[in-house]
Amino acid sequence: MLNRKSLLWRIVHSWWILLTLIFFLYWSAFFYIAMRVKSKPFAIWGVVYAVTCFGGLALISSNEQESWQMNVGVPLLLISWIISIIHAFKVRKEYLLRLEARQLSSLREEKELKRKIEDEYGVDFNLNTTEPEHSKRPLPQTVPTKGNLIRQSSHNE
Repeated sequence: MLNRKSLLWRIVHSWWILLTLIFFLYWSAFFYIAMRVKSKPFAIWGVVYAVTCFGGLALISSNEQESWQMNVGVPLLLISWIISIIHAFKVRKEYLLRLEARQLSSLREEKELKRKIEDEYGVDFNLNTTEPEHSKRPLPQTVPTKGNLIRQSSHNE
């Protein structure tokens, strides 16, 4: 069960399922998730669905309505499209877990890099610096004036 991330996070990161609902783009969803989580099996499924999509399109592109190509191409397209939709919902949980693991790994790598830079430069990124550096300077004292101030641009001679 996916308890670590919120429902909103899971929904936002599941947008790729919508690609499977687009008839000629259903294969692209698997390439997308393969790239996001660096998963070879998802990429292989992307290739399988792309081959069935473009193979079916190639078969039905013949001009004859009652040809064997049409009789094979149309069912090939429709069946692979429907299977890809079902498949997307089945791999969604695995994809979200892999995505969360990659994000956690990325955070850990960032922390290690920060620690290395802190050691190298002798600084601490975690210091509480709510005030900018320039605000620590002493403020100039106000100089009392004698009489009204006259702006030079409005001074008539």
